Amino acid sequence: PVIVFDASDERQIRLVQSWLRKPEFASADLFIVGTDVQVKSPRMPVTSELSRKLKRLVFPMMQRLSERFGLEAVPAIVEQEGVRLRLRYFDPQTNKD
Repeated sequence: PVIVFDASDERQIRLVQSWLRKPEFASADLFIVGTDVQVKSPRMPVTSELSRKLKRLVFPMMQRLSERFGLEAVPAIVEQEGVRLRLRYFDPQTNKD
């Protein structure tokens, strides 16, 4: 699976952390949107800081990939089902997963 979330929303980061504790998301790839994140060091990219926090690699979501997935909102989980992609959207307010 692929997990896409807004790196500037702390609620979404907490939600992703809860997902990563589940076995079905143990090998999920993480992609972020939202570039207005405050970084502690200007020499460290946002993805590096989040990678340390989440203990796995985090990649920026490129627009072309987002369009290919048909992504309309975040946080979202993208999974392949046969030849199709299944997109699930979540409300970080309710923290429902």
